[in-house]
Amino acid sequence: MTTVVLGSLAPLAGLDLAAAGVGDARDAVVVGTAAVYTGIDRAIDQLAAPLAELGFVLEVLAVADRRASADEALAARIARCDLAVLAPGSALHARQVWRDSAVGRALAEVPLLAIGEVATVLGETMVDPRGGAPTIGLGWRRGAVITRPAGEDQLRRTRRLLGPRDTLIVLGDDGVVAEDGGRWRVVAGSVALLGDEDPPTPTTR
Repeated sequence: MTTVVLGSLAPLAGLDLAAAGVGDARDAVVVGTAAVYTGIDRAIDQLAAPLAELGFVLEVLAVADRRASADEALAARIARCDLAVLAPGSALHARQVWRDSAVGRALAEVPLLAIGEVATVLGETMVDPRGGAPTIGLGWRRGAVITRPAGEDQLRRTRRLLGPRDTLIVLGDDGVVAEDGGRWRVVAGSVALLGDEDPPTPTTR
């Protein structure tokens, strides 16, 4: 079951589906939960054209709050899709809405394409975007902790607070990584993989 993470919307246009491991997936649902503060409709508009150009048939699911996340019909639709696309936006809001819900359980079991900060909730540990401290993620994927670019001091602090077995993936705007069975690989763009002994090289957005 493949997970593909993009640093931003930028690498979506022209994404190499074969290199990313998406394969023949064509039936996609777009879940705009994380975009509730910036505008779900706007986020969907930005996603629609590049996903259609990649050959996906799209269905947008309105999952903005806990009530919608408990909807078993929405969860069943997600369970049938080839790919669930997680729109970019607030990781903390997405975590709060999806945790311990029918929609969350469905998302955990299907291939995912996660864009931007929302991807940081996928692991058992996530990096709090408000300051770089590790906190509890959703636990849907294993093998790495994903974060966005930050300064050297913040990355050093984050790396120090993580466990020695955790790999910290610092994903730039043009970065693309993919995961299958807990094994992560770089597909394209600006990506730094920091282990316990690696220096926290700062990256830029």
